[in-house]
This record gives sequence, structure tokens and C-alpha cells, in this order.
Amino acid sequence: ARDRARGERKSPKHFFIKSRLLAGEGTKKVLDPMNEDLETEIEVLGSTYRSDEVIWNAAEGAPGKSAGLFLARCRPKTGGSDHFVRADVIIDVPLTYPELDSPSFRFERLSGLGEAEELTLRTGMVEVLQELSGCPLQILALIERAEEILSGFNAGGECCICLEPLAVD
Repeated sequence: ARDRARGERKSPKHFFIKSRLLAGEGTKKVLDPMNEDLETEIEVLGSTYRSDEVIWNAAEGAPGKSAGLFLARCRPKTGGSDHFVRADVIIDVPLTYPELDSPSFRFERLSGLGEAEELTLRTGMVEVLQELSGCPLQILALIERAEEILSGFNAGGECCICLEPLAVD
């Protein structure tokens, strides 16, 4: 809500053009051929997530500073559709990723989280970026950490296979 008041938020439908890059099509045309780490990470994300869960858009981002943006629709890992919390995260990938700079992120949309949970999510994600500074696959680790934290916040529900209550570790 604070970002919206400053006019920094845009609707994901307006902000992103759905891309087929995560399926591996056209990746070489958009990326600097020198950044093989990012190209590899896009392929890994494309094989790990559905095309509506992680969307890559090389056309967005600051010209001359950003390789592009990811929209990651992070949900708890519940094995079903009972998602009481969720976060849409915009991940800005700098041209110098991963060797010199880590990606930055901001929350596009949060559901079911209070201020304390938002701070916990943000802190956990920042810790991942600090731990993996200079390493490839930071974006994948960032998304996985967000999903892990959201899973902890998603109290309640039951396993879709065994119908037992979900336990938070």
C-alpha cells in the first residue's frame, strides 16, 4: 500500500508481457550473449515453474542497468490449492548479475500477510541474497526462500494426498 501511494506499483497484466522465454524460445535474442549465467537460470526456472508462476520480461527494467525483470508469483508449497497467503515479487536483474551485483526485489502484491510477516519475508529473502552474493542461481534461491517462508505462514489446511493436517516444521 505504501508503494502504491508513491505510484510505484503497476498491475502485473499492465507491467508484464507474457513471455515464451521461460520455455527456452528466443532467449538468445534477448540476453547479452556474455551473460550465460542468467540464460542458464532462465532455463532452470522455466523447467521448475509453470509459465504463469515465473514470468521473464527482458524489455522492462532500467535501460543500461537492468537485464530485465521477473514476476514471481510465490505461493506456499501445500500440495494443493489452499493458499491463505501469497506474494507476487518483482525481481530486477542487473546487467552485472551474478558476478558483481545481486538482483533487487520488491513486493507487487501481498495477500494474507501482516506487517510482521511481510518483514519476516523480506528479511529472509535479503538473507538469501547476502549469502549467495556473486553466485549464480540467486533468483531461484530467492523464489524458493519466499515459498518456504510463505509455507510456514500458511497455517492450517490438509495434505491433498493423505488428508492429514499440515504441520509446520
